[in-house]
Amino acid sequence: MLEDGRITVSRVTIPEGLTVAQIDALMAGKGLGKPGDILHCAFTCDFTTFEFLPSKNAGTEAEEYGSKLEGYLFPETYDISSVEYVPKFFLEQMLGEFRRRVITTYQTDIQKSGRTLADIVIMASLIEEETRKDSERAVVSGI
Repeated sequence: MLEDGRITVSRVTIPEGLTVAQIDALMAGKGLGKPGDILHCAFTCDFTTFEFLPSKNAGTEAEEYGSKLEGYLFPETYDISSVEYVPKFFLEQMLGEFRRRVITTYQTDIQKSGRTLADIVIMASLIEEETRKDSERAVVSGI
């Protein structure tokens, strides 16, 4: 590794609709951190550089929902160095992807909608929770 500069990288896919607790379990199951690392960080780590996040958590670590990160962690396939893995940095990577793929891309549409980003994320999360097929999402969101 020192001679070639190669590091061990794990490719992890975070599917749409997972809660922070489910992401925590997925990462621990892949051998990246211990169970509870992601969840604990979601409630205690400083994410103030992500100005779009709500200012407060809604619940406690013992609850499945409640972290202010719920709905803002972008589902994607990430390449993660198992040697350099830090839960906070991984969460920041997911939040950065949300900023890039949602806020930057749709900033004008969000402003024109007359709704807050939080309202849009909550509605999108509800639609994701209540539907499992792509074809159902357009119908439910239209209602």
